[in-house]
Amino acid sequence: ADLNEIFTSILQDAGYDVIGFQTPKSAMEVFLKNPDTFDILLTDVSLPGFSGKILYEKLRALKPDLKVIYLSG
Repeated sequence: ADLNEIFTSILQDAGYDVIGFQTPKSAMEVFLKNPDTFDILLTDVSLPGFSGKILYEKLRALKPDLKVIYLSG
């Protein structure tokens, strides 16, 4: 299992509603449809396409109260 699957499973087992994404692009697409569904972003610092920091900045522009936790593998 990859880290995305591991973190998703751990958080779901703890009672959180979690949506895991493999790419920043797929995360952006779903977020754009309903930003109010999301309270926090857990993201790797290094992602395919653009960094987790850039992803957070783009999402936060749409939802200013979005929180973030950066991870690094």
